[in-house]
Amino acid sequence: MNANVPAKPIRYIASTGNAALAVMGSLTPDKLPRNVRNNNPLNIIDTGENWMGLANPRSDGRFLRFLHPIFGYRAAARILEKYRARGVRTMHQVISTWAPPSDGNNVPKYVAFITKETGIQGNDDVFAAGGAKLMQLLQAMAIMEGAVGFDFHPIMDRAYIARGIEIASTEYAA
Repeated sequence: MNANVPAKPIRYIASTGNAALAVMGSLTPDKLPRNVRNNNPLNIIDTGENWMGLANPRSDGRFLRFLHPIFGYRAAARILEKYRARGVRTMHQVISTWAPPSDGNNVPKYVAFITKETGIQGNDDVFAAGGAKLMQLLQAMAIMEGAVGFDFHPIMDRAYIARGIEIASTEYAA
């Protein structure tokens, strides 16, 4: 971004949890949560993988940047598919693998948040029910990963999540 050009404010409606807080506000892109700013809803760390839809530069130094949230959801769905292939199927297993305690994550708190937001229990198979639980899981994980209060931001659009899951099965690069 050119330092001489002022950042264009982004309009949003903030919310807390399931109850909408009808607060209109204005934020510049640098004030958005990292996962929202990077179009990387689940804060995927840059490990060098050549994901479809990477922005240029590809990361902010740690987390990947995507051209559109659909590509961020696609990458997350592909990662979760790799988990499933390894036998990681329950919500608790997914969260423990995605956000391990060894990285300083509070897995019980993360699992409790997902349950509160979605009704998915720790032992529920997130790959069952034709993908409905997977969509709910990805949306709740995006909130937990930093989009708290941005439930109505376009990055949280369920159509983006659904499209990301749909194109995750493509045979293109990562």
